[in-house]
Amino acid sequence: MKNVDKAIGFLDFMVQAVFVSTFIFTIVMGIFVWIKDWESVATVLVERWFTIMVGELIVMGFIQIVKELAQAKIRQREEDQ
Repeated sequence: MKNVDKAIGFLDFMVQAVFVSTFIFTIVMGIFVWIKDWESVATVLVERWFTIMVGELIVMGFIQIVKELAQAKIRQREEDQ
């Protein structure tokens, strides 16, 4: 179960990194909209950014947790035998 805790710790770090990068990206896009009047471009970029980052984070997290749980069960079976 040590590896599961390590994987969850890594996923916590990834969530924080995605949050910070998304926050910065959103602010930069807001500045472009305000200064350059790039509303349509910024809207599309922000929509795609959120879709990609959040979708990737969910998929990556699910795969990582399932993989670690499967490996933990395999190790447990090997130790029991």
